[in-house]
Amino acid sequence: MIADPRKTGGESSPYLEVGRFGKSHSLHGECRFFPKPGVEKLLTAGLTGFLRSGRGEFIPHRIEKLTLQKGASASRGAMFFLKLDRIQRREDADLLRDQSLWVATTEEWVTLLESSEENESFVGFDVYDERGLFGRVLSQDETPAHTIVLIEHVSGQEVTVPLIEEFFQIDSSQTLQGINLEMFLEDSHED
Repeated sequence: MIADPRKTGGESSPYLEVGRFGKSHSLHGECRFFPKPGVEKLLTAGLTGFLRSGRGEFIPHRIEKLTLQKGASASRGAMFFLKLDRIQRREDADLLRDQSLWVATTEEWVTLLESSEENESFVGFDVYDERGLFGRVLSQDETPAHTIVLIEHVSGQEVTVPLIEEFFQIDSSQTLQGINLEMFLEDSHED
């Protein structure tokens, strides 16, 4: 059976999710992009990705530009600035926030994503603190000491926090319970 490439097909879907868009970055349609761990190895300018419409159709878009965030390494959890050929204005880029980028399913992509899933990823997890929803994990980076997570606070501000017991309890339901996270938010206001 050949799946309709414009619709999801569950297990037989011809598309794989490779990352999520964050806030827009420029007036010309560039966005922050948070790839799934390990995916950056296959992401390149010229690659055709797909955005899913509200009706469930997959619309092709070519990656025009892909730039690693200044000062970041291409390691797990890195953030990129990504420009798609059909997104030309900031207003259009704003609509991509929290949407996924998909690629055509190939053996190479499947193998890469399966090997990356062996490492636990908190990207996309909601973070709660004593006051309620604190934000969402945008990316994570492994350091020799511990994992560092980049969280987009509900105010839109981004903060980095070490993923250690002093600050987090991990819930199995795609959430992290934070402790004393507001001190990181206050520190980032001073910058």
